[in-house]
Amino acid sequence: MEAIADVHSGARFDPPVKLACLPCRASRIRCDGKPVCRNCSNRDRQCVYTKSRRGGPRISRRLIVGAATTEKASSKEKQPAAPPSNAVNPSIADAVEAMIFPGAGLATINKKKTDDEFPKQSPLDRTRSQSSSYTVRKYRSDADILNAYFIFVHAYFPVLPPSSVPIGPDMPSSDLDCEHQPASPVSLAISAVLALIPHPLDIKSTDDGSCRQRREHAQLLAQLAMDSFEIDSELLESTLEPSEALSGSRSRYQRKPFHPSVPLELEGLLALLILSVYEYAQRGNLVKMRNRASQALDAAIRMSLHELNPLVEDQYSEANRRAWWMTFMTVLQSAIVSNTKPLIDASPESFCTPLPICDGDSSVWAALLDSQVMIMRCTLYTVALKESLDRDNVSTGHHSSILGLDTDLDRRLVASTWSLGGNTAVPMSQTEAAVIISLKAQTKIKLHSAKIKLHRYTAFRDAPIFDKRHCDLSSAADREGAHVAGCPPGTSQSSTGRGPSLASHVSHTSDALESAKLCLHSALAISKAFDALPLPVPNTTDEFSWIPDSMVPRTMPSFACCAMQGSYVLLMLCLKNRSVSSPKNSKARGSMDALHMGLRRILEALDNYSLAFEAIQGMRNEVRDSIEAIK
Repeated sequence: MEAIADVHSGARFDPPVKLACLPCRASRIRCDGKPVCRNCSNRDRQCVYTKSRRGGPRISRRLIVGAATTEKASSKEKQPAAPPSNAVNPSIADAVEAMIFPGAGLATINKKKTDDEFPKQSPLDRTRSQSSSYTVRKYRSDADILNAYFIFVHAYFPVLPPSSVPIGPDMPSSDLDCEHQPASPVSLAISAVLALIPHPLDIKSTDDGSCRQRREHAQLLAQLAMDSFEIDSELLESTLEPSEALSGSRSRYQRKPFHPSVPLELEGLLALLILSVYEYAQRGNLVKMRNRASQALDAAIRMSLHELNPLVEDQYSEANRRAWWMTFMTVLQSAIVSNTKPLIDASPESFCTPLPICDGDSSVWAALLDSQVMIMRCTLYTVALKESLDRDNVSTGHHSSILGLDTDLDRRLVASTWSLGGNTAVPMSQTEAAVIISLKAQTKIKLHSAKIKLHRYTAFRDAPIFDKRHCDLSSAADREGAHVAGCPPGTSQSSTGRGPSLASHVSHTSDALESAKLCLHSALAISKAFDALPLPVPNTTDEFSWIPDSMVPRTMPSFACCAMQGSYVLLMLCLKNRSVSSPKNSKARGSMDALHMGLRRILEALDNYSLAFEAIQGMRNEVRDSIEAIK
C-alpha cells in the first residue's frame, strides 16, 4: 500500500484521483476535496488523501509495451539468457499484463480494438457500418414511415385505412447513422419496400453498388419483419414453462400501434401481404410469394376476418375489412402469376365481410374484386386448355367455357367505362382520391388482361416472342422450332409446334382475325390504364425539390404480368403488319404508330417500376429488346 501523505507537512503532492479524503471515504459521506476538508476540520481529524486503487488515468498500451521492451533489453545486458524451456508464452504475458495494470483486464481506450472486441451490433447497425458512398432510404420514426407509406404505397396497395392526420412531405433521413429501428412487423415490411426506392441524395442510384446496397438493406428489413411476426405469436411459457403454455393466456403486445385505427394483432397480417408482393416484384420468388399469401390467409381466418358482422361498426372496422379483402386479392394474385388454383373459393359472395369504403363508396372495391375473380377464372381456363392441347384432347367443354367467360367479361367491361386521364399526379393530401383512380385503372388492366388470356391462343397460337418465360407466355426455349414471324392468323399447324390448331376448336366463338382485333383493343386499353396510374407526389422539402416526377417510382406492381400480356399482343401485331403491309400505305402506317405508342406506354410503366423493383427489370428488358428487334 502506498504511503499516506500528510497535507499539513507542507509537501506538495499530485492531485488525488478521487476528491475524497480517507476519513470521508470510511464514513461514506460527501467530501469537498479541499486540502483540509470541512468534515475533518469540524471533527478535528487528520485529513489525508491517497491515490485510488480502483483504476486511475488510462495508460497508453504503446507506452507500456515500449517501457517493457526497454526494461527487457536492459535486463538482458545484466543477466544471462534463460533456458528456452522457461520462456513465457506471449499470450499469457499479455493476459497477466492486462490484469496488473489499471482496468483489470478491460481494454484501454488507446488500445486499437480487434473485430472480436467490438460490442455486438444489431442487424441494422451492421448495414450502417458498410460502405457510405451510397445512401439508402431510411426514416427517423414510425410516423415518418407511415407518412411515406401514404405517399408511395397506399394508392396502389391500400392495406391501411385512410390517414388520420394530414400527409406531410416525404422526409427520408440523410444521416447515415439514422438510429430508428422499427419494431412493428408492418412498419418493417413497409420500410423494406421504401428502401428499394432510390434516396433523393443518391446521385449514383443506378450504379451496381447502390442497387446492391438497397437490395441488401431491403432484404434485411424483410427478414426482420418476418422475425417480428414470429415474435408476436411467441408465448413466454413455451420457453420457460412449456407445460403451462397450452393453458396460458396470450401475451400482450408491448409496443404502440403503427396506425391509430389498426389493431396491433392485425399488423403481422398486413406485413405478410406487403412481403408477398415484395417477394414477387423485387426478388422474383413465386414460391415465397405464395407462402406469404398462405400465411396471411391463415392469420386472417384465425381472426375470423372473413365473417365480420356487417352491423358492427367501431374504430377498427375499416382496417379489418381492408385486411380481409386485400388478403383475398393477394391470395388470388399469387395463384394467377403462378398459374395454379387459388387456396380459397374465388368468389367474394362466399364471404360475409363488408367491402371497404373509399370516400363513402364501396363500388370501386367491388369492381376491383370482380376483375380479380375474372382474371383468375380466365387463368384457370388457359391452364386447362394448355393441358388439353398437350394431350391433343380439346373437348367441346372448352367451347362453352370460352363463350361463358367472354360474355361475363363483356358485361363487366361495359360496367367499367370510367374515363382515365394520363400521368395522373393527385396531391397526396387526397390519398383516397388517388386510391380510387388507381383501383379503377387496375380494374381495367385486369379485365382487359383476362380478355387477352381468353383470345390469345386463337389469335396467335401461343407463338413465342420473348427469349425467357414470363407469366403464362411461352418462351423460345419452350417452343423450340416455332416461327415467330409466321404467327399471324392463318398460320399452319406446323409453324406452332402444337397438335391440332386451336382455331379449329374455337370457331364457335370467333375466327382468328376477330380474336386478334379483340386482343388489340384490350392491349391498347392496358397501355392507357398503366399510363393513368397516379404517380407518387412526395411534396419534398427544398433539399429534394429538384427531383422530377418521372424519377419517382410507383410501387407494388403485383399485376406486372398484365403489362407482359399487352406487350405480347402489340409485338405480335407489329410483326404481322410489318410482314404484310406496304410502307406506302398510310392506313398501315397509322396502325403501326398506334401499336408503337401502346408499346411505348407499357415500356414507360415498366421503366418506372424498375427504378425500385429489380425483378421487374427482367420484364422491362425483354420488352425493350423486342421493340428494338422489330424496328
